Amino acid sequence: MRHLLAILTLSATLAMPAVVKAADAVGLNYVNYHVNANQVIEIVPPASNIRGIYIRTTSLTSYTGGATALFADTSAPAAPGNWKRPIFVVHGFGSGNDYNSSSSIYVPVGTGLYVMAQGAAGAINMSWDE
Repeated sequence: MRHLLAILTLSATLAMPAVVKAADAVGLNYVNYHVNANQVIEIVPPASNIRGIYIRTTSLTSYTGGATALFADTSAPAAPGNWKRPIFVVHGFGSGNDYNSSSSIYVPVGTGLYVMAQGAAGAINMSWDE
């Protein structure tokens, strides 16, 4: 009988859902930027990334005739069109395009995050944790 009681107690404990605390929330940092054509925006400066970053969600939009890209590097792209170390790129052929991701991607310490639109405006919505 003791063994049956122990098994029932263990199974009841395992079946209980975990409580999510505010400190455990995912994607605590968030940006929603409109990016003008041929513009580079710094989202996270390399000096601010002291623990590493986990990108949680990303939504990129590129309007007709342009491209929008999210980059991770130790410095900003020198100019629009300097495609170095892209994470995601979306091209706006025809009437524009969207790209959505909910995959976690690790960005190492000392690396910044940048978004760039080339040729036409774009947009980014992104969440991350440090």
